[in-house]
Amino acid sequence: MENLIYKRIVILANSVKRSHWCVAGKQIFASNGRWVPGLWVRPVDPSTEGGAITRENMRCDNGRIPQPFDIVDIPMLKCVVDPHHPEDWIIDSSRKWKYIGTFPANDADSLLDSPPHLWSSRTDKRKLPEGYIAKMLRPASLFFIKPATDFHIAIFKEEDRPRRRLSFRYKDTDHEFDITDPTFEDRYLHGHRIIPGQKFEMTLPQDGRLHLCLSLTPPFHGAHYKIAATIWERPPA
Repeated sequence: MENLIYKRIVILANSVKRSHWCVAGKQIFASNGRWVPGLWVRPVDPSTEGGAITRENMRCDNGRIPQPFDIVDIPMLKCVVDPHHPEDWIIDSSRKWKYIGTFPANDADSLLDSPPHLWSSRTDKRKLPEGYIAKMLRPASLFFIKPATDFHIAIFKEEDRPRRRLSFRYKDTDHEFDITDPTFEDRYLHGHRIIPGQKFEMTLPQDGRLHLCLSLTPPFHGAHYKIAATIWERPPA
């Protein structure tokens, strides 16, 4: 029998993945009355397509479905050891997640990453060639950042399916991310209906409160695609 490990993480990504969910966060530890962040952890279930987490598997012992900035203890079996997704850990799907509390919104900046370069390609703003992650100096398929300027969103119908993309510039490089945050439309579109053939564009607040949880997909048709898993704004002071 495999040893059971509980990892306490603050949820930063809780996004749609096909009919299930992609969840990820940073392991955290209590120290002198504060939470100290550790490494990224992405729970996966090998029994589902792409390792996605079902709604019932992520339901906590108190019935709560975790949201971004919730703190939860997740029962894990082992690290996947995947060079394309080094943060992946296999969950014990027979056990409930434990809800611990909520991470203080005012401490969100303590969770930020500061990569010298965000994943970049000279040929494509939306995707990277398969194997890119494994070749990074510090392999990473997840970042939590606060970009400096120019958050632009375009939403359009493609084959009768809405496509939502976030674009911004990070350290002199342009990027595009498919938005998989399930709460995005309710928070930002306010009932605006996107019809086939129409392109809807908007900008996001640029007052320093916006935080992004970004991810790269596993290889798909020879590429890793860029995902905006969570778009989060710190509440006004």
